[in-house]
Amino acid sequence: MLIIKKLLDLLNSFTKKCNTLYLDYDKNQKKKAQERFDALKVLRNKDYIIKNVSSKTKQNNYFVRAIVATVIMLVLFFMIMSLDSSNNLFSGFCSIFILSLSLSYAYNSFIVFLLSLNRYFRKILFSILTFINVFILGDIIIRIISNANNPNRILNFFENLFKEYELQTTFGSDIWLFWLIFTLMLASSCLSLYFVLKTQDVFELELMGIENRLLLSILAIVTFIIGIDIEKVRLIGILCLILVIQTAFFEASYSYLLSRMYEKAQTIFQEQLLLKFPDYQELKKCYYCGGEKYREKLLSTEKFLEVIIKNEFKSLNDLKNYDDYKLYKSTR
Repeated sequence: MLIIKKLLDLLNSFTKKCNTLYLDYDKNQKKKAQERFDALKVLRNKDYIIKNVSSKTKQNNYFVRAIVATVIMLVLFFMIMSLDSSNNLFSGFCSIFILSLSLSYAYNSFIVFLLSLNRYFRKILFSILTFINVFILGDIIIRIISNANNPNRILNFFENLFKEYELQTTFGSDIWLFWLIFTLMLASSCLSLYFVLKTQDVFELELMGIENRLLLSILAIVTFIIGIDIEKVRLIGILCLILVIQTAFFEASYSYLLSRMYEKAQTIFQEQLLLKFPDYQELKKCYYCGGEKYREKLLSTEKFLEVIIKNEFKSLNDLKNYDDYKLYKSTR
């Protein structure tokens, strides 16, 4: 009984410590979020936004998330490996899904963190993230089929792009097993992508949307030309299929997340429109939620523009170019 009591006390102490650490972390994140919001300027360009409000200011947050995701992945891996699910098909499929999800979220988190360190990579984050996901997922899928163990995986990957694999050779009459595993891994990859998207602000999502539409339009044609066979697969076909599904999934997730942000922005916009003296902080919040779409609406509304200029151009030192000067003079 004494040992159990000590263990419970230790567990209680550990829980309290974790709770304290989490509260401190949460408080710190809220403080940083407020700092990003304070730095937001409606009249500044996208480079300023990325540097002072968006990706670059969230690097520590991305790093912590990547570390936590990796730890969770390792814990889940050892837990699942310790369980014997070889005789239970359902448990095996659940294990595949959970491991795929934790793995993809871990490396996606690290990719987002690494890309946030460079301003050029930040602008093409979605493209890089998608292609790395496709490469990893495609490599795993093909290794399931071929049972090969080539040490030079990257070279082998490109050498076998157009190689045709007979699914019946590996799975016999149970070809459905391959497509079920493929579906589970693809679903986990898409879900991890959604979790990553939820960490992005409206400015980052808007940049990603342009990349995604370009990819989707190209892939729709390429996939149609290459084609997909249920019993015979080629790596290039699998890659294109993954890309099409992921980009289509992104489009749906992107639209959903943006619509929620736009709803908040529209509510603020309407509330401020009814006021005789709009609140500058609320106008900034509208821009923070609505991105470029609502920036244009704010700047095209005269009384909003006047409030914004008066708050962001308080002196000639705040002017960056001649256009700023013209705006400044228009309200003086």
